[in-house]
Amino acid sequence: AAAAAPAPAGAAPEASGSALKVKFAITCSSTNPGECVYIVGSSAGIGAWDPAKALPCTTTATTFPVWTSKEVELPSEPRKLEFKVVVG
Repeated sequence: AAAAAPAPAGAAPEASGSALKVKFAITCSSTNPGECVYIVGSSAGIGAWDPAKALPCTTTATTFPVWTSKEVELPSEPRKLEFKVVVG
């Protein structure tokens, strides 16, 4: 799997008690047919840096090049979330 560094289009956090509901929207036009965009990072909800557990994003012919994840709950602490965008 090749790593890519497209700029995130945005992640909209929404507080829910001690967790944040986050949906990632990534702009990535450098994928080939059959490839997918994934989010992997420091929180268990986005794989805890294990690419095998990364959060997949989807796109359609209408929304491409924007790839969107499902909504995921992430802990509100620690306040810092680190993540990378991976194409595979």
